Amino acid sequence: MRFRQPPVIGLLIMGALIGPNMLGIVQSQDLIMLFFQLGAVFLLFEIGVEFSVSRLLSSGFKAVSVSLLKITALFAFGYQIGVLLSLGFLPSLYLGFIFSISSTAILTKLAEQKGTAGRDEMSFLFTMLIIEDIFAVAALTFLSSLSKDAAISLESTLVSLLFALFVLGFSYHVLSRILMRISNMLIKYKTEDTAIFLALALCAMFSIFAYWLGLSPTIGAFIAGDLMSMLPICSKLERPMKPFVLTFTGLFFLSVGMLISPASIAANIGQDVAIVLLFLIASFSIVSLLTYLSGFSSSSAIFAGSSMVVLGEFSLLLAMEASRTISGFDFIGMTSLAVLATAIFSSFALERQGSILSMLHSRSPSRLRMRMHKLSAYFGEVIADFEPQGRFFTLLVQHTRKILRYVFHLVAFAGVSFVLIFFFGRLQLFGMRLFIPIALVTLLAMLYEIIRIVLQLAAILTALSKSVVRFGSEGDSFATILARNSILMAISLAIALFIPAALELASMPKIFYLLNLPFFAFAALLLWDLLSHTPKLRRR
Repeated sequence: MRFRQPPVIGLLIMGALIGPNMLGIVQSQDLIMLFFQLGAVFLLFEIGVEFSVSRLLSSGFKAVSVSLLKITALFAFGYQIGVLLSLGFLPSLYLGFIFSISSTAILTKLAEQKGTAGRDEMSFLFTMLIIEDIFAVAALTFLSSLSKDAAISLESTLVSLLFALFVLGFSYHVLSRILMRISNMLIKYKTEDTAIFLALALCAMFSIFAYWLGLSPTIGAFIAGDLMSMLPICSKLERPMKPFVLTFTGLFFLSVGMLISPASIAANIGQDVAIVLLFLIASFSIVSLLTYLSGFSSSSAIFAGSSMVVLGEFSLLLAMEASRTISGFDFIGMTSLAVLATAIFSSFALERQGSILSMLHSRSPSRLRMRMHKLSAYFGEVIADFEPQGRFFTLLVQHTRKILRYVFHLVAFAGVSFVLIFFFGRLQLFGMRLFIPIALVTLLAMLYEIIRIVLQLAAILTALSKSVVRFGSEGDSFATILARNSILMAISLAIALFIPAALELASMPKIFYLLNLPFFAFAALLLWDLLSHTPKLRRR
């Protein structure tokens, strides 16, 4: 704290000093692993308690979109590091996940120390952290279930993983109702002290249950923490639970430090330092750029990039998981070095935001700044339309409700027709079986509802094109619109067709091939916008 750095750095260094690879004060690997497991369980339990679904839902489209793009870009960075080092599929996956998740614990501590916790951007950043925590839990669950022959057993692993998560989720749903009553009873009879044992028992029970299902115990701890956060008594648990959480999370970072091998780091110091430096540049640039393009100011973008660069608890958990099954690469040493470096860099950058911003402004051409400002304004307006109070979101809700009503009409017509045909279809009227008129009337009614659904879908598509295609002005001629949209369509389609070849060359996972879908969708919206302007040409 004297050097204004997060306590995590000191714990990692202290762990390395007392561990078996340096002073050897702690020699037992079993004891270190026990500390690690207990610390990881309590760390994930604490994150689960602080997890807020309401904040996630109220944050809107901006935080979700920036988070997903940030995770995708940094995962690609980490995966490519693995490819360049010829580590193979599974080690590259681990590196991708390790580098794509920011640290909630370290960022929170830095915000407290630097006095930035009250800034307007913090709500946006904390929502991003919630989304990344969800992603991290999913990644930890997925990777801990994979075997070394991941490419072969991927499908079966996913099936068993989904089944285990379903069982865990069902248990969560059932217990939430029971625990709500227990919580109310504890408050009613003023036995809040018992709630501590309830929280600890719940954490232990879900951790053991998750392990029994073949998942990581930390996943169960996260779910138990989220379950506790829903209970009314949770607000009374913060102070009595804090010593438990601080003790065991401190043990987690100490145990990770004990596993650091200075000799291994020294042997690969050039490689590890190069990777960490590249990550610092990539992460700071990507987060700052995405934040700026989402409609924030340049100073807010620098603040976001400086804050979200930190790696931490989930990266260390993933590194520990990787070291258990993969040999030939020091995941713990490299990740620990990255945690230390990113925390120090973040602290340094947060204190010098103004200097960094001035340097970037002085070294970037005015024309480039103007174009970036226009892009930021464009994407900010588009994202605003997708927010809960935005124009497109409001229209989407209205049209979706109508579509659901029309779908209900379709189902009702089909059901009534089936009943009528079943009971009266064989009867005859004027020499004709009733089956024919009933079926004909039903088909006409269903066709009418289908037409209404198509019209609503067209209205949604029109609203979407108006939100996304924001070029030119209302007075533009059809020739101008035709030329502009055609050029943009050609560029978008060219990028969409180029992406698979680039991904194949980079040996990226197949799921990244979906990246061309937004460009195909953008081209389709440009075409729809062009078609919507053709009546103007006819009227003229």
